Amino acid sequence: MFEGCTSLKTAPDLPAEKLYASCYYHMFGGCRKLEIAPKLSAKSLDMQSCSNMFQDCTSLKTAPVLPATNLAQSCYEYMFWGCTSLTTAPKLPADELYSSCYYGMFKDCTSLATAPDLLVTKLEPGCYKEMFNGCKNLKSVKMLAPSHNKMSDYFTDWLTDAGTSATTSRTLIVKDQTAYDALKTNNLLPANYWQKGKCAVKAADGSVIK
Repeated sequence: MFEGCTSLKTAPDLPAEKLYASCYYHMFGGCRKLEIAPKLSAKSLDMQSCSNMFQDCTSLKTAPVLPATNLAQSCYEYMFWGCTSLTTAPKLPADELYSSCYYGMFKDCTSLATAPDLLVTKLEPGCYKEMFNGCKNLKSVKMLAPSHNKMSDYFTDWLTDAGTSATTSRTLIVKDQTAYDALKTNNLLPANYWQKGKCAVKAADGSVIK
């Protein structure tokens, strides 16, 4: 709808409460001067409803509130990819995920310092894949899913090249020791940045991660 509108600075509010497949796909893609995101009212999404919605909106500093609690496959896939000025991520209130729902959501958001809390305990394939890939200034991640024998299906490259330029110490909060061990064993925590000795690692209950 507004893709490639390179002079657009403010977007109109989007009052629809129920979205359908691909309805906002790439809606503001390449709007490099967009500074104020629209208000999103949708509480129910469909496949790829908001995929790539703000891709390469390089002036966007604050993400819109995302009130949706009913997600769908790939609904937020690559939503903020390449939003290099984005410093604040939205809360993610949904307690049920779908495959690839957050795939690459904040990829290459190089100014993002704190990830939104990932509190859902039941995951789906690809749900967190590439989610924070390339977020070079990321310094805090909280992910509370328990260990699972298919961890790699959910977290592939989720922290690749993340936190590499963080000017303060990084912190990783996981559910427990078993969850940390599973992420580490499956090579899902970059050794130079997101493992013990390279960042502070804590369990959700405050116990020590060894």
